[in-house]
Amino acid sequence: MPSVARKPSTFLVHRFDAASWPVFVFDDQRVLRYLNGAGQRVLGHPEDRLLGQQAQFHVLGQLPPAIQALSDICPSADAFSGKLESRHIQLGVGQTDQPALHWSAIYTPLIDSKSPGAGAAVLLTMFPLEQASDLVPAADQDQLHSELHRWRSAFRAGFATSRLVGESTAIQRVQKQIELAAATPMPVVVHGAAGSGTEQVARSICYRSGPGDPRRVMSLQGDLMDAEIMQSSVRAFLSQLAEDADQGDEQASLILLGADRLELSAQSALLHTMQRTGADWRIVCTARESLLALAAKGAFREDLAYRLSTLEIALPPLCDRPEDIPLIAQAVIEELNLQSKHQVRGIESDILERMIQMPWPGNLDELAEVVRQAHARSTHAMLSGDDFSLDRIPGAGEESRGQEDPPTQLDDFLLEVEQELIVRALRQTHGNKTKAAEMLGISRPRLHRRLEQLRIEDAD
Repeated sequence: MPSVARKPSTFLVHRFDAASWPVFVFDDQRVLRYLNGAGQRVLGHPEDRLLGQQAQFHVLGQLPPAIQALSDICPSADAFSGKLESRHIQLGVGQTDQPALHWSAIYTPLIDSKSPGAGAAVLLTMFPLEQASDLVPAADQDQLHSELHRWRSAFRAGFATSRLVGESTAIQRVQKQIELAAATPMPVVVHGAAGSGTEQVARSICYRSGPGDPRRVMSLQGDLMDAEIMQSSVRAFLSQLAEDADQGDEQASLILLGADRLELSAQSALLHTMQRTGADWRIVCTARESLLALAAKGAFREDLAYRLSTLEIALPPLCDRPEDIPLIAQAVIEELNLQSKHQVRGIESDILERMIQMPWPGNLDELAEVVRQAHARSTHAMLSGDDFSLDRIPGAGEESRGQEDPPTQLDDFLLEVEQELIVRALRQTHGNKTKAAEMLGISRPRLHRRLEQLRIEDAD
């Protein structure tokens, strides 16, 4: 007697269950609706922790382990728009209990013929590669995504900020200094220009092993401290430590933000408190410039500067590591993906090239804000020049508020911003190009080149 024919869907599920390679199905909201046994083994988590969970296009490692494992294989927005996509994926990154494995991943859109405009589910099948040398170069839009995954395996696991992303010599030196600072109880000063990420680095040092106990890390704002507030704040912190003496060997840290803005009485109070207390806590300071350099100019107590500056970490301005800009921008995009239903895959290469050429006087904060605004405007998988248009040029004057200017393309907008910043610096320094270059955070020869290229005449 012939066997009863099964529905195609039942037959496919049976075949997928029996397959030796991983198979996954995501719905149009990136929620995992199916995985087979091989998929569970590859991700290292049981079915009940994965099914029904939403994946994000994000590989920075900031999610719970099961969700991050799912997000490591998340389809891009292109796959959900009906495009066949293939990508190479490395799993087991940073795990000591299993070697990293390379996979060829194929994302097949599953489009409903009755409502093709309603979005697509995506079928993911993964096939193992024998070795990393079998990998073909990733598509341009996926190279930065893959580089972020590699950066996470090398550095991200113990630190809490993507502001340290990069492969430049300058940021690699900073990464090594941060690892040293995190491993010892010595006082640290993290200094750099505005927007360079000093606070994020200071917190990363203090929370190097994960979220930690917030009671054992306290932050103070230097510009808000006088002698009385400084003494009472530090004493309250030490009293809390005494009450929590049974917390074990976890390092207690005081983060002093903007130490260079401490008034003299607060500096004296801090030094007096440090001299009278034990060495079971350490202090991590942030500043715009080296406290030792300020002390040499008579702008800071020398004895306190030496006490705080056992280790100094100087964060480079973004213009000194332009090769890191594409990777930083990609990291910002993937962090924004965690907060948005719209998932962005990356930035078009011609826009990235233009971004590399810009001076970014606001450093990482300025870059992050430009990318954030573009992400908010975008309706496509890749950010293009149209997404970087703004309503008006920042700093054009209060009289422009409320007026609707026509959208400006990214190249024109960035050129006008750069020209405005240079002209302002020259006016404020009465035409002194050396001081103007210092204010802009660039070299004097570079300022001369931009003056010629932008055809800016001397200002006074």
